[in-house]
Amino acid sequence: MVGGGGVTTLFDYLQSSSEASGLGNSTSRGGSAFYTHRLSDRQYFGASYQYSEVAAKPTIVNGIAEGDLNSNNIFGFYSVYLRSNLSLSFGGGSQRYVLTQAGAAPAAGWAPSATGSLGWQGLHTSFAVSYSRLYTEGEGVIGLYSANSAAVSGRWQLSRNWTSSLGGNYSAIATVAGSSAGSISGGHTLSGAASVGRQLGQNLGFTFQYQRLSQNYPGIAAISGDPDTSRASVSITYHFLRPLGR
Repeated sequence: MVGGGGVTTLFDYLQSSSEASGLGNSTSRGGSAFYTHRLSDRQYFGASYQYSEVAAKPTIVNGIAEGDLNSNNIFGFYSVYLRSNLSLSFGGGSQRYVLTQAGAAPAAGWAPSATGSLGWQGLHTSFAVSYSRLYTEGEGVIGLYSANSAAVSGRWQLSRNWTSSLGGNYSAIATVAGSSAGSISGGHTLSGAASVGRQLGQNLGFTFQYQRLSQNYPGIAAISGDPDTSRASVSITYHFLRPLGR
């Protein structure tokens, strides 16, 4: 099996507001590709490559100089089905990063990366837990950071048309030596979410979700002043299905 993907992101803040202190405008883009080979009925081995580039724009409020962060991550992974409905996957590799900023010498190096996950799926219930450690650029915070993330989720099929889910996520970042001017020392995010959904027909469905978010990032006024947030959302989906070749 082979696959790949790409993503681009834009972060833009109101620079006239003092609450933007600690945050910076940036654009990012990246891509990924993977290869997986089945070793046996229950064992899989593969390799993955990820590339990302983040360009920080200079801002008046934060005094952040324009800079770029390039990252290349290559790692291998192994997956095994311990039982027909229980899977374990883990991987590791090395990540190359290069940080350049106006008026400063480039910072470059290698860093280890690691991932792991465990998943169980029953007739009407599924459960998953995962962990990752990477070097990453901050989303809205400028600089290079070591990031540790863990997530847990569960899903239940309540009836033929009703489903529900619960999930939680914890992530923590810490600045890396040689990071750019304007970077923060670090921080963490803890979030939990619950949802309920109903299938209204073969192609139409809706989902209601509630999320609770708690953040701690010293030096970012917008977060320090209001670290806890509650969000509620409703989504409506419609699927267009057509068999290939018809």
